[in-house]
Amino acid sequence: MDKRATALRRDRRVAELEAALERAREAEAGLRRVGMAVGTTDDLEALLALVVDVTTQVLHAERATLYLREGEQLVSRVKVGDTKRSIAVAIGRGVAGHVAKTGRAMRIADAYADPRFDPSWDTESGFRTRSVLAVPISDHVGASVGVIQVLNKTGADGEPLPFTRYDTDLLRALAAQAAVSIENARLFAQMAATTTRLERTLSDFALLYELETAMSRADSVKELARCVIAKVAAACGAAGGAVLHATKEGRLVQFMASAASPGEVFAVPVRRGEGIAARAYDEQKSQFAEGRPAAEPRRLTTRLGHDVAAAMAEPLGAEVGGAVAMYAAGPKRFGPADQELLRLVSANVATQLEVLQARDARERARRLETIGRLLSGVMHDLRTPLTVIRGNTQLMELSDDAARRKRLGGTVEEQFAVIRDMQQDLLAYARGESTLLKRFTELAPFLEDLRGQVQPDASRAGVHIALELNESGSASFDAGKLARALLNLMHNAVEAMAEDGGVLTLRTRREDERVVIDVADTGPGLPPDVGRRLFEPFVTKGKPEGTGLGLFNARQIVDEHEGSLTVATSPAGTIFSVGLPRGNPQSRRPRAAE
Repeated sequence: MDKRATALRRDRRVAELEAALERAREAEAGLRRVGMAVGTTDDLEALLALVVDVTTQVLHAERATLYLREGEQLVSRVKVGDTKRSIAVAIGRGVAGHVAKTGRAMRIADAYADPRFDPSWDTESGFRTRSVLAVPISDHVGASVGVIQVLNKTGADGEPLPFTRYDTDLLRALAAQAAVSIENARLFAQMAATTTRLERTLSDFALLYELETAMSRADSVKELARCVIAKVAAACGAAGGAVLHATKEGRLVQFMASAASPGEVFAVPVRRGEGIAARAYDEQKSQFAEGRPAAEPRRLTTRLGHDVAAAMAEPLGAEVGGAVAMYAAGPKRFGPADQELLRLVSANVATQLEVLQARDARERARRLETIGRLLSGVMHDLRTPLTVIRGNTQLMELSDDAARRKRLGGTVEEQFAVIRDMQQDLLAYARGESTLLKRFTELAPFLEDLRGQVQPDASRAGVHIALELNESGSASFDAGKLARALLNLMHNAVEAMAEDGGVLTLRTRREDERVVIDVADTGPGLPPDVGRRLFEPFVTKGKPEGTGLGLFNARQIVDEHEGSLTVATSPAGTIFSVGLPRGNPQSRRPRAAE
């Protein structure tokens, strides 16, 4: 009998040891799974789900919940059980809240007998909690970052069992693994967020630098708006934009363009409060709108070619007067980073508008100074038509021939037309209604002066500048502006030949009633991808400091003269041809008195 009892006790002990060994192996396998996952992934949700899954298995629990601390409450991120609802627990409330507050583990055999247990979740979910084991999750300095809680341990045959000290130690080990996962994930998130902020900051700085460079070349509010809309729309994914300008006369003019066609800028007069840009100007604060209320007035959106689904605007300041706005189409929405970028851009635009206004003031002063200098020349020029008029009227008095008197009268009318044209040109220039001050200019000294300006750079590049005056005489143009366009072409030609040297030729010729000025080089020719978009804004190639506006501005100047700018290129060189109306100097040249 004693031998049989001893054998039974031995068998029972062996079974207990084998069960304990199996639990140890199971726990070791679970810890190994979590440890390997911590070292191979930074997906916090997946890691915490694994911790909860392993915890449920190795502790033979019916349910496990992992809480993370967020301020003064615990929020469940991952659960295993019948429900997928998130649980929020105040610090100090319930078993998990008490563990988070004290930082000590709790092992409860009968939940309903413990006053710290909160049965409200059982009441709501229909679950019946019997036993509870909860341990804190602490970071490397001992601060509580969460809690792991397991409920209702069961045996192999499903009978309820109490949690043991061994279970507590095992759950602490799993909590330590979870703590490492949480800290790694948070450090990675902080690093990623910092990297994103730095990249966005660098991107914004690069954009502001490019924008500042482009805006410095703008000589009008319209050109300024073109630069701003093209650059900012590309940076924040906008479908279009606008720059609102308050003129000195108190009018509001909105310069608008679509991102798809940034070169087409429309100037639209607007009323106070009409559109988001006008509201930003009126209220002098940021504006942001989404959905249908964000829609601009129909007469404005028709200029953009699409409806506005979201919009944001920043004022330029009361001193300058105006605003910058960006428009989104379709599903695109603007975020805080986009608004911050627009705020930075608005400050740059305000500064540039101040520069433009100061430049306009200087331009008006220069116009007056120029007019003062030109008046003596105009008075001198007036002597010729007046002399012709006087001579022809005297001849008309002495002639009885009706046909001759008619010819003489026609000559007098022509000279009055010359005087009228001179007067209108001068007045239009003085009022700023014309950007051109056309005068008949001798081509030879004009081109010789341009050669002298470019010669120093050409000499350093090993480039020889030649003049071929196949068409001499004069033509009517604004010498200052045309010089800007031709100098740009000449400098481009010198840069194209900078490596191997070459010849830059300024050639004049005649085509019908036009005088043509060729700027020809012996460089390698234009790249095909640039040649197709040569006169578009912001197109540049091989120039780290280039803005892509030089040829675009040259084209505008030629267009203002009602001329033409064409290009022919090959591996043997490139020729830019500027064609200008020659004008009719005959009408300004007196006929010989009969």
